[in-house]
Amino acid sequence: MNSQTAPDYVSRVELLGTIAHKFRTKNRILIALAVSVGSDPCDFPSIYWYDDMVDMIDRDFKVGDRVEITGCLRTSRAFPKPIVVGETITAAVKWFDAKFDPSAEYKPDHNEAILKGEFVRAYLPNPDLALITLRMVINGYTYFPQVTCFKKNAARAAEIYEGDIVSIVARIQTQKRVTDKGIESYQTVVCRSMRVE
Repeated sequence: MNSQTAPDYVSRVELLGTIAHKFRTKNRILIALAVSVGSDPCDFPSIYWYDDMVDMIDRDFKVGDRVEITGCLRTSRAFPKPIVVGETITAAVKWFDAKFDPSAEYKPDHNEAILKGEFVRAYLPNPDLALITLRMVINGYTYFPQVTCFKKNAARAAEIYEGDIVSIVARIQTQKRVTDKGIESYQTVVCRSMRVE
């Protein structure tokens, strides 16, 4: 690291959209949120919820509800790709309802991941693509989220040194691909902008 003091690591996800799918097991619940921001294609980020949030979400929210969610990115050895772990969820006003209720405040869909961590490495398969790994320690746990960078952000990633502190604003992008095993879904964190401190 470049300084003597530890940086303020950040791992925050802010989403606003419509619940497209909800799946519950005994001690966790998964929500897929339909989020369409500007001209970007619709994404369906998956948010995992644990512990006491599970019963409340299962009881109070259903498919089709519009919600605002905050969470964080987490990784583990078993899941090196970052997953979104939910922290808060609140009901949001639907566009149509806001048209007939002047006191209701409509907010457009939102999909943003805000990260700040120590640069570990970059994989640069070509000049327009970089996969970077950050290291962040939050509440005593160490996480290594991977971020995909395209074009100018990929070129910038090639110039970052190990140990540099990097701040990133990104989005959670989802896609499906057809394989011999069927349709596989995956989500990645895609950099929109970055700054090296």
